Amino acid sequence: HYGHHSSDIPTNINHKLPRDAPPRPSSDSIQVSDSMVRIENCPKGMTVDHIRHVLRRYDLSLKDTPSIIKLSERTGGGDSFLVKFEDPTWARAAMRELQGIQLQDNNDLRFCQYPKQIV
Repeated sequence: HYGHHSSDIPTNINHKLPRDAPPRPSSDSIQVSDSMVRIENCPKGMTVDHIRHVLRRYDLSLKDTPSIIKLSERTGGGDSFLVKFEDPTWARAAMRELQGIQLQDNNDLRFCQYPKQIV
């Protein structure tokens, strides 16, 4: 018995959610909106602070922290970041003005307005 009582054993081991149950919200979930932009093809080693410097002329979201999230470490294709601007106008301005900007590693940054890339 190793010190366990029968009351310590969970009784709902086989309980499963129905297949059509909606996913449970997570505290880490991100609300997608027109204020969000994904920046792709960033040079390896680029940090949130580098992205903040590139976007220093634009208003980032003050209500959502962090306003810049590194999405992944990719091999070969560059890193990606998700940026939440104060409103969609700032997101569109950054995309229009910075699309294809070249950094020191000759990477052309690609900006995608987040909800539109899903459709």
